Amino acid sequence: MTHLVNYFFLLGIFYTSPVLASYADFIEMNLVTLGINVSVSILLLWALVSIRHNKMNHKSANSRLDDLQKQLANISRQNSRLQRENTTDGLTGIGNRAHFEITYKMEWDRAYREQSPIAMLMIDIDHFKKVNDKYGHTEGDKCLIAVAMAIRGCLHRASDRLMRYGGEEFAVLLSGSDLEGVQLMSERILSAVRSLEFIQGFTLSVSIGGASLVPEKSISANCFVRIVDEALYRAKDGGRDRCEIVMDTRSSAKALTTDMMQH
Repeated sequence: MTHLVNYFFLLGIFYTSPVLASYADFIEMNLVTLGINVSVSILLLWALVSIRHNKMNHKSANSRLDDLQKQLANISRQNSRLQRENTTDGLTGIGNRAHFEITYKMEWDRAYREQSPIAMLMIDIDHFKKVNDKYGHTEGDKCLIAVAMAIRGCLHRASDRLMRYGGEEFAVLLSGSDLEGVQLMSERILSAVRSLEFIQGFTLSVSIGGASLVPEKSISANCFVRIVDEALYRAKDGGRDRCEIVMDTRSSAKALTTDMMQH
């Protein structure tokens, strides 16, 4: 009689509990039929419910974790897209000045750390203002795109970087290249730009300044940019459609430093 009272009492608990109600039929139809003590049966079933409940909580936690990971991945993709947009030139599709600053610092630091050469070319389209004035800015934009693609076609290594430095000026970083590599690349770019054809019948040329060095304490990253930029203007002063390669970077850096101190 006592077992029967306990049975109906505990069974009533299961029927009135939202979590346990679904297990009441299991008790009534199986456990008692097998002649198992009702109290023990209830304890066993409680353990089963607890385990299943913990599994449900675990699945819920995993689901929330998956959702969070998806949200973080989405945020990461958006940040990457924004960073690409902020460092990409909207006209030519190559890296912009901000991209140059970031990439150049990374490459300079790496070259300094590894004591390996870093080379740079500064490239400027000759008489670009005349093209804009005569044919309009739309055609001028087409020229910029064409020159950018011509230069890009000359770069065959994954480590070679092309960026639009500003206006009609481009910068190329050549990691690990010596002066011979700078000379060869410059001549290749000069030839590629000369071969461009435009429906209006005009042609283009570029002037190039280039240098290579193994970074050292006496020459700063900014100083190296100045050295290459001055070589570019010497190329223009020397007749355009040519390259000016700095053969002695240390002497150029010393002369540049002296000039800056005097002014």
